[in-house]
Amino acid sequence: AVSCASSTTCVAFGDYKDAKGDQFGLIVTKSASQWVAAEAPSPTGASTSSPGEAESASACAAGFCVAVGQYRSASGNLGGLVLVEEGGRWSALSMPVLGGAPALSAVACSAGQVCSAAGSYGSGPKLEGYLLLIDGTSLSAETSPLPPNHGTDPLVDLGSVACPAAGACVASGAYDESGSATVQLPLVVSQ
Repeated sequence: AVSCASSTTCVAFGDYKDAKGDQFGLIVTKSASQWVAAEAPSPTGASTSSPGEAESASACAAGFCVAVGQYRSASGNLGGLVLVEEGGRWSALSMPVLGGAPALSAVACSAGQVCSAAGSYGSGPKLEGYLLLIDGTSLSAETSPLPPNHGTDPLVDLGSVACPAAGACVASGAYDESGSATVQLPLVVSQ
């Protein structure tokens, strides 16, 4: 994932493997004309050999950026990853859990340090939509609403989010309708 706040300030996320084959999150930042690489911070409880990877990034303004994705815990479970950069310093934030490990796939910022992220969470066969509000380093989460025809296991997949103005975000994805495990219908959630 790559995002630029201006023509001279960009950030890219991915992963790399060390000489032992362990995988780590990677942050590459550009300031002026210089690129600098660093290992991404890991959340508390992350695996030391394969902690995580950011899948989506949004640079809101110079000095503030957010990236989201997944990480693997020391016990082998997946969890949601939120990385925040303020004034050149990156940190991993603890995410609210709504009933299963969240996986985030998209993030967008509207103004200042206010961003929204989308993905899914669940345990077993039931997958719900996960919406996350990021206000600086403060996080709050909620389950995505669904239309009345959703199934008991809606298999929600929110894959994109856009925030064209402060307080106005839209997430989109798909869900399974009632009685159908093979047909996914579009889903749009607005703030």
